[in-house]
Amino acid sequence: MKKTFFTIITTLILALSFICTAFAAEGNEDDFQLLVISHRGGPDVSVEDVESDFEKGADMVSLSVLRTESGEFLLENSAWSSRITSLPEVIAVIPDGKCIIVDGAREFRDEIEKLADSLNASEKVVLRTEESTKDLQAESLSLRTISVYSGGIVFSAEQRIKYAKPSNLIQFQSKNYFNPFYQFVFTKHFTVPVIAPMYDKDLCGQRTDGVVGWDEMIERGYSGIETSNVEGLADYREQMNAQRSSLENYKTECEAFVSRQGKMYSSASIKKLSDLITKAEKKLGKLSSLGELQTCEAEMKNAREKLSPSKGRDTTLGAWNITPGKIIASVLCAAGLIGFEVFLIKKRKKKGENK
Repeated sequence: MKKTFFTIITTLILALSFICTAFAAEGNEDDFQLLVISHRGGPDVSVEDVESDFEKGADMVSLSVLRTESGEFLLENSAWSSRITSLPEVIAVIPDGKCIIVDGAREFRDEIEKLADSLNASEKVVLRTEESTKDLQAESLSLRTISVYSGGIVFSAEQRIKYAKPSNLIQFQSKNYFNPFYQFVFTKHFTVPVIAPMYDKDLCGQRTDGVVGWDEMIERGYSGIETSNVEGLADYREQMNAQRSSLENYKTECEAFVSRQGKMYSSASIKKLSDLITKAEKKLGKLSSLGELQTCEAEMKNAREKLSPSKGRDTTLGAWNITPGKIIASVLCAAGLIGFEVFLIKKRKKKGENK
């Protein structure tokens, strides 16, 4: 009974992985860029605070809003704060190419859409909702959405991502966003950006203390991080981009080196460097963490520094460009020539006997 149950579960997991792979798409340059999201959940958030986050490098700023009885949308706490900030005030300072995430207005999404449209800012407003992306796709809502998934049923999450519009985003919450299985199955197989809600400043940066940090979440497949430490995350992304360029340049340099001088070194050490060049190419073909990029370049440099010169026999073989395949081919050719010669000798003898 236990064996049958285990078989069923294994089959379901494999089938689900196959389905996810079927929906995988080719990556593009946008997939290499980490989305920096500022989490502004505190009281008394002002227009200046939002402007400051964008200046620090945020692509999006998350804001909680409420609707007054008169129908006006204010930032949360503004209604009972000395600093009253309306949503239109915030929208007016959003730079081109940036946007805000509106929380707390799910039931007023039509009104938010009309407000954004009246301000010619539809591309600058994103709604965060817990509603099904399948329902949102079927409706005429033009604003981008972040669909929050907090359930524990794998197939439900698969449907959530499957029906998401390409312009929308997905966010895992609760127990799932640190669940490696979810990341393996979903975030690595879909082009829909997936956000990791790492609001706490303690969950930041490259961790060496065993606590999950930015590196690990990117390695799991997340393409966006929401944090209260926007300046630190923006700096991290800048380091990632610089390291990506450095790895790309060094990979190109190593490729040229192997092509020009590879025969001067032992085949084993050159193969190790070539394998690391291939590894670097894979890392550069997707969004990779700063730690992954740094480690990859360090391994390549170490392998290049430890290249061993060809020994006497290696040099002779290299000069003649002898390989096991060529040796086998030569033996077979020689055997064929000998066999043909034996055949001719026998034929001559037989001809002589007939005379």
